[in-house]
Amino acid sequence: MRGSHRAFMSSFGRSLARLHPLCSLDDVDWGISVRSRVDSPRALFSFCLPSQEMSGKDFPGRVANYLISRRENGVIWDFDESGSRKNGFRDMGSHVEKLKSVQLMHLDLQENMPSCPDQGTVTVCRVGRELHPGAFRAMHDVQSENFGVGALGKEERCYVLEPTLFRSGKQCAVVVFFDGVPVASGVMWVEGQSACLFWIFCKEDFRGMGFGGQVVRELCRWAATRGCHEVLLQSTKDGKKLYTGLGFRYDGKLSRWMMRGAGLL
Repeated sequence: MRGSHRAFMSSFGRSLARLHPLCSLDDVDWGISVRSRVDSPRALFSFCLPSQEMSGKDFPGRVANYLISRRENGVIWDFDESGSRKNGFRDMGSHVEKLKSVQLMHLDLQENMPSCPDQGTVTVCRVGRELHPGAFRAMHDVQSENFGVGALGKEERCYVLEPTLFRSGKQCAVVVFFDGVPVASGVMWVEGQSACLFWIFCKEDFRGMGFGGQVVRELCRWAATRGCHEVLLQSTKDGKKLYTGLGFRYDGKLSRWMMRGAGLL
């Protein structure tokens, strides 16, 4: 299933660069580079993905040279766990940072639709082509705790929740309200018959109460209405228990490396 994740992210990157007003795409021989004009030191939204034909052993070094030559920062997605530092980063010291590995997981929607009980007085609201102002503000409220309330957090949050992406019909979000208070939200993106979950987040005071599961359940229902057969995600280690409980299966790890190519010339 690792190949499904790789293929999906490549299609996602191309769609994102086409639709997002702050994105651009560089199509190169080793894969694609999606560049964002968000001035984030975390460089989370400028990322490099391998082509299907690109060797995992050669990929890190090729991307490293690309970022250095362009004086750009970016995150290198190493689907093959090939040991990127050994295979391309050499002695770049603090200019390369290994980010937390994530768990690649998938759910076969034709075999399993996630189910979980509603907790208390809960309202679930979807944000799709028609942007309901109240739900959109509530989604920002939940994700502000995820990204941070400062200027950088706001800029990154606005990038992720760009209205154009929702109006395209490829992206949907769910906000869960508990007694009228927005407590959890998440985003899903669709490419063909595959969907992927992003930014599943629950406010700290409301964790462990099942709200994250409700977000995932509603997004998977939306994916089914779009004709999707599978749902993919990249989970943190802490989130793995939630997703396995909802029927997701483990596909392996994804290593990500943040490279500050802007500081190497």
